[in-house]
Amino acid sequence: MLSKEQLERAKVTKLSENFTLYELIKSDSYPELVEWPSDAVIEKLRNFTMNVLQPLRDKFGALRINSGYRNLVLNKRVGGVGNSVHMIFDKGVEFLGVAADIVPVQAPIIDVFNWAFAHLPIKTAIIYRKK
Repeated sequence: MLSKEQLERAKVTKLSENFTLYELIKSDSYPELVEWPSDAVIEKLRNFTMNVLQPLRDKFGALRINSGYRNLVLNKRVGGVGNSVHMIFDKGVEFLGVAADIVPVQAPIIDVFNWAFAHLPIKTAIIYRKK
């Protein structure tokens, strides 16, 4: 669980112009299972945010992050698969990528999907779920 100091630090730690570390590590369902990520994980999150999320934000406006990085315990609790890209990597396992479940606030998801597929380096990482 994040300490009060870590929680405040995560809220002010910028990964890009419009995204904080907190947005990429929080859990609305299980906040008690959120842990401070390693420096290596933070660097992967920063790179992903700068190269994927921020360009989407710049193009389409606000994005809500429903799920970002999950530690092993949090991933299990939410029912994530054992090799979930949300975990980034765990204890030396090969790096698989980074994941964030997003909801565009000001644009249709299909427009965001199409633009991301055409312009961003995430061709195999986009999963589109229509509710």
